[in-house]
Amino acid sequence: MQHEVNQIITFWTDTATLAVFDPECLAERVNAKCDWWCGSFTEIEEVAEGKASFISTAADGVFRVRITSGELSLHERDYAKERLGPLGLEVKSGRVFVGKGERITGGGFAPDAAHVREGEGSFVEMPTGQYDLLVFSIEWFDSPLWWNMNGTRPHDAPADLVVVLTPRTSAFKRLTAEPRLGDRLQRACVAAR
Repeated sequence: MQHEVNQIITFWTDTATLAVFDPECLAERVNAKCDWWCGSFTEIEEVAEGKASFISTAADGVFRVRITSGELSLHERDYAKERLGPLGLEVKSGRVFVGKGERITGGGFAPDAAHVREGEGSFVEMPTGQYDLLVFSIEWFDSPLWWNMNGTRPHDAPADLVVVLTPRTSAFKRLTAEPRLGDRLQRACVAAR
C-alpha cells in the first residue's frame, strides 16, 4: 500500500458494532430502513462479499480502535487475545468510515465528515481498491503496565481493537462465520469509561 494508514479512533456504540465501510459502496442502502443491517452480518451481501465489515464487539460501550496498514505494535502483539478475519473492504471514494454501527448508511442517511460527531467515529483517507482486514482484540487491561485502581484507561494504553489492512491479492472467500469478538472485550469497554 503506497499510502500509510495509521489512525486511532474512539467511538461509543449502543449496538455493540464496529463498522468499517466506504459510504459510496453502501449508497444503494441510503433509503433502506435504518436498521436494515441488524441481524446476522453473514446474511448482508456487502459484508459476506467483502465490500464492508461490520463486527460485533459483544458489548456496548466506548472503544478505541487503531486502523493501520502496518503491523501490530509490540504491546498489541503481547496482549492480542482474539483475531477475526480475513474480513473485507472495498474503497471507491478514497475515504472510509470507521466507528459505531449506528452510523451505517440507511434511513435516508449516509455518514459524511461534516455530520459525524465526536465519539461516533471518523473518516480515514486511503487509496481506492479492495482490502482484507484482520481485527484483533487487545487485552491491555490485564497488563501491570496499564492496570490501575480506578479502572480507567491510562493515556498510553493500546487500543481495544486493531484493524490491520492489506491490499487484496486474491478472490475474497465469502464470509460464512459471524464476525464476533468474545465477551473478554466487554471488560475493556467498561475500563475505558
